[in-house]
Amino acid sequence: MSEFYFFDKNTQLLYYKDKVEVFTKKEYALLRLLIKNLNHPVDSEQIGKYIWEGEYVATSTIRSLIKRLKSRLHEDLIKNIHGMGYAINQVQ
Repeated sequence: MSEFYFFDKNTQLLYYKDKVEVFTKKEYALLRLLIKNLNHPVDSEQIGKYIWEGEYVATSTIRSLIKRLKSRLHEDLIKNIHGMGYAINQVQ
């Protein structure tokens, strides 16, 4: 992710500079999905199935969730991969 972010897989919490970040249930679900697929794009269909458990969800709702999560992060971690989806890349 980055030198300032750490995701604890045991507690499922995201830390920024050693402080726990607080998100909504859906924001955390999106974050977990992107981290689970680190370095690989996740498309809107996969996001919808994972977060809304297969229920129909409009693309605009997914985009709104992504925008909301991106705005709450201190760094630009979530990238839009044109034509493929969204990804968080590991900083080497």
